[in-house]
Amino acid sequence: HERAHASAPQLTRKATVRDVVNRMEEQLRREVMTNQLSYVAGCTLDEARQLLLATDWHFDASLSLFLQEETVPRRGRSAVRRHSISGAFLLLSFVLSRSQSLPNSV
Repeated sequence: HERAHASAPQLTRKATVRDVVNRMEEQLRREVMTNQLSYVAGCTLDEARQLLLATDWHFDASLSLFLQEETVPRRGRSAVRRHSISGAFLLLSFVLSRSQSLPNSV
């Protein structure tokens, strides 16, 4: 019985470490996505984060939402940003490069 009790905390600690690593990986993934969206769309990091939150962290939906919003004039901004078209091409090349590197599903 003592052996069973001794191994239980180790399993809990391993699960906890795994959970921490998973949370850290998710946080890093979200930071990378925020930076990528900011770069591609030409928006601020805060705008990119808000767009990603609004679309449940779906990059393509966030960029689409950004491009839709940019066609509506906002206070202090022009109707369409210069970066939108080049951002769309950057996104297209990004998506194509990702799709080529993904393993084929069976």
